[in-house]
Amino acid sequence: MRTTLLCLVFLMVACGGSERTNPDPDPDAQVPDDGSTDAPSPPGASCGGRLGERCEANEYCDYPDNSCGIADQPGSCKRRPDACPLTAQAGSLEVGPLVARPVCGCDGKVHSSDCIVYSDGFDLNANGCAVPAGSFACGYAVCSLLTQYCRHEIKPPAADLYTCLSLPQTCTAGAPTCECLRSQPCGTSCSGDARVGLTLLCQ
Repeated sequence: MRTTLLCLVFLMVACGGSERTNPDPDPDAQVPDDGSTDAPSPPGASCGGRLGERCEANEYCDYPDNSCGIADQPGSCKRRPDACPLTAQAGSLEVGPLVARPVCGCDGKVHSSDCIVYSDGFDLNANGCAVPAGSFACGYAVCSLLTQYCRHEIKPPAADLYTCLSLPQTCTAGAPTCECLRSQPCGTSCSGDARVGLTLLCQ
């Protein structure tokens, strides 16, 4: 009898007792994939491209030149914003409360700001999109034909920057032309007219 009790005590100690039924997993241990759940994509996982890899539901596919994966170019998964501010951003400059800075998304639609397009699960679309009447596409930006011009800055190796800027007062009398933008930075590299919008190309 005494021998039996000693054996039971030894077994309980050796097995860790009955209170440790689910020990902490070894972080280095390999867990077999039983196919029941999809493992989350690692930060910066590849997306798009030839394989058409998709990001997680809380991410969007960010393409390095905002081309939306044209010519099978891959992108990388980035987390969608948790919330968007009430002020729109023009580059890195705040342009005022509740001011929209509409942009084109890779879904081919106009979104009210950069943050909103990311939140909706899409990247900026530098190829433009179908814009409302009275507007024109300035790369991924959407400018007003009557009050704005497009500034297209080439920034290798980074993605090009597109910004809608207010037309100077000399352009507001009648239909705006490239002539009224000559005094602006890059004003000699102007293209377009009042029908399609004015664009300044800055190397």
